Amino acid sequence: MKIKIEKISPEMVIDVRHSVLRVGQKIKTAEFDNDYNHRTVHFGGIINDKVISVATIFPDSNNSGYKIWQLRGMATLPNYQNRGIGTKLLNKCEIYINLYAGHTIWCNARINAINFYLKNKFVIIGEKFEIPIIGIHYKMEKKLVTK
Repeated sequence: MKIKIEKISPEMVIDVRHSVLRVGQKIKTAEFDNDYNHRTVHFGGIINDKVISVATIFPDSNNSGYKIWQLRGMATLPNYQNRGIGTKLLNKCEIYINLYAGHTIWCNARINAINFYLKNKFVIIGEKFEIPIIGIHYKMEKKLVTK
């Protein structure tokens, strides 16, 4: 199984997000506010020209510059989960953030993704919270080694 991790367009993340993160909801719910912002970057894991894993990163709107980044909409199709693809995708995001001398990446992690992020050296920040219709989450972050 040869996987490529590369930048993709905002339109290319929607199907994977919808089928993993927004099951049973309208496809429009898989489109996020920052998807078309010029600072937003989408990465995809691609096998045989099919996008099977996605992640979106953008500079945190509460911070000046590119030091803190948010990870959002990370998803891998069920048939490809637990094969290290998500970790490769996350590594690509971290390398990109490092290009801007970013030092922190954070996300709102679903309960079923907590172990994935812990394995990738994220830590839980604060108490659990609920996003209506979506479920229980924890804010998680990781300090990056900067160049």
